[in-house]
Amino acid sequence: MKKNRVLTMLLCIILIFSSCASDSAPELVFITEKIILREPDNTFALSKDMELSSVDGLTYAFERAVSSDERMDCIKETQSILDIIGSKNKIHIYVYADSTYNDTYISDGAIYTFVQSWKSPEYISYLLLGLFGEYCNYGAIYGYAAFLYGQLNGATARKNEFVWDNATNCSALDLNLLCFNETFVSPKEVENVRNISVAFVSDYMNVHGISKFHELLINSGTVEGAELFGKALSDFYSANHIDYIPSNVLYAFGGRSYDYIARCPYAAFFITKDWYDENAEQNPLTYENFLHQNYVDVKKFFEVNSEQMRKYQFLFGLEPYNNDLKVYFSNNKRLSRVSYYKPETHSIYLMNVDSLMHEYIHSITVEHNPSDSMWSIEGATRYFSYKYDDYGIAILNADYNAPASSEENLYIREFKEKIGRDIEIEVDFTEIEDIIVYSRGYSDPNSSYAAGSSFVAYMVSQFGEEEVIGMIFSEQGVEHSLYTELVDNWVSYINTNYADYSKYK
Repeated sequence: MKKNRVLTMLLCIILIFSSCASDSAPELVFITEKIILREPDNTFALSKDMELSSVDGLTYAFERAVSSDERMDCIKETQSILDIIGSKNKIHIYVYADSTYNDTYISDGAIYTFVQSWKSPEYISYLLLGLFGEYCNYGAIYGYAAFLYGQLNGATARKNEFVWDNATNCSALDLNLLCFNETFVSPKEVENVRNISVAFVSDYMNVHGISKFHELLINSGTVEGAELFGKALSDFYSANHIDYIPSNVLYAFGGRSYDYIARCPYAAFFITKDWYDENAEQNPLTYENFLHQNYVDVKKFFEVNSEQMRKYQFLFGLEPYNNDLKVYFSNNKRLSRVSYYKPETHSIYLMNVDSLMHEYIHSITVEHNPSDSMWSIEGATRYFSYKYDDYGIAILNADYNAPASSEENLYIREFKEKIGRDIEIEVDFTEIEDIIVYSRGYSDPNSSYAAGSSFVAYMVSQFGEEEVIGMIFSEQGVEHSLYTELVDNWVSYINTNYADYSKYK
């Protein structure tokens, strides 16, 4: 009897320890499933059989080459981080061997990444982007990741010891993803933004608490909430006597295909890693590696074009408009040899930055233009693109003011002699295109883009821009009889006012 009681007690002890071991390290069951990683526009796609498991409702998937120890470390550290955060958001974590995929792409709560240190602030940042949104301000994410890293490693909460040296030159105050990249800012600036990020997050959480900080994180990753985040960051800088104007542009990881993805209220921009501006040598505002380096120039480009997009939407007033526009910077000659707008996918493909506003006008007006005539499509787009197009105007000014000796460009020399200065396309474009029409002997607005633009300019001179927009971009378009009359009057106007210029034959 005594022996039986001892055996029973031993069995109970074994069961208790087995239960404890099971609770602390449950055995994971992996199932094999084909996972497709598809980056935007199918620029890069990867199909792999991966082994999936679920822990507390979260999906983990590993390439078969990833060892069991790496898998368990990843799951253990990830769960520890998520336990501290207390977030109920569901995320999916896909881990590849770095020989297969050594980049990071995050979209809609799915994190595609590689084997790395699972305890690092960088990996914690990826988790946070998966939880709160891939476009969240990376500085706020990194500062929070550093806080969580300290929590995991038993460090005490870091005090706000941030002191700004006004002599320090830092152009990376936005704290976005590019501000942490030495390709775009200096190593000293990277060090600065890391310190600023930690101090900003610490300061905000101390004053407002973690739940409010979580709200701020979410806002920082949406175009609607970017202003709220910008104000919070501005307040922090103001308290530290730093001048700062917030940017409304958001940035996200681009995976293998893209250097990064940028987003403004009117479009998302995908900068292909090997993209180059085909007109970089001619455009004084660009250069060989434009948009792949120098954050100051990148910031200016997206902010300028975001503002120009806003102005064009206001100018045309053709609501509703779909702001889910995708702009792909691509040199794929198989698709096209020119920049173009693709209505089927509401996407722009750019060979060069000076074409962006022209194609953007197409994206706004194409559904409102009942005509398929060149003048009302390309001519009207060309005319209106001269209003707000810093990068397009820059290359045109450089082109028109370059030395020109050919007979084909005789009209340029004659016009410059007449005005006694260099051409300023912002104010001279109407006359320039009227002269082109006369010099080439065009009598049909559909003869060329320039002829169409000249004709639209003539219409504007007769009716005003607002009425012309209403005439062209309306259900009925321009009545045929009115069009015929306007063409005759336009031809007469050109021949009367530009007869002193030479004809090109």
